[in-house]
Amino acid sequence: MALLINSTPRQRAIELGRQALVRMGLAGMEQRRIGELSGGQAQRVAIARAQVTGAQLIFADEPTGALDSATGAEVLDALFAGTVAEGKTLVMVTHDEQVASRCDRVVRLLDGRMGRCPALGARPRPGAVRAARDGRHRWAGAWGCMACWPRWWG
Repeated sequence: MALLINSTPRQRAIELGRQALVRMGLAGMEQRRIGELSGGQAQRVAIARAQVTGAQLIFADEPTGALDSATGAEVLDALFAGTVAEGKTLVMVTHDEQVASRCDRVVRLLDGRMGRCPALGARPRPGAVRAARDGRHRWAGAWGCMACWPRWWG
């Protein structure tokens, strides 16, 4: 649907959709309704739908939350393969530490507030200064590290 809204010719949109489903391991399921798919298949369809437009920024809210661990791992692999591996940006919300550990940057919220950089801690320490020198982390006061948190404060 998004491709048609973007004025992609109908046949081209259908072909791109089929290719996206093949990449997700869903070849031959083009005619099935979403209610006829398993939870993992439905998640892969949602990922394919998001990736097929070529968007450079993908938002994913708990992409593995309702799935068992094996299916969740497959869905996560598909999500990362079609976004991060292609140089696109993925913004993901999750409560699962294993899922978060696969990300380049993690922002933690606790009681409605952003947490601190685990590499720097609450205050600068010798390791933090060393890390800042080699470019991995830069101290940003009470907020923690510029490398670990978004740079919206300038």
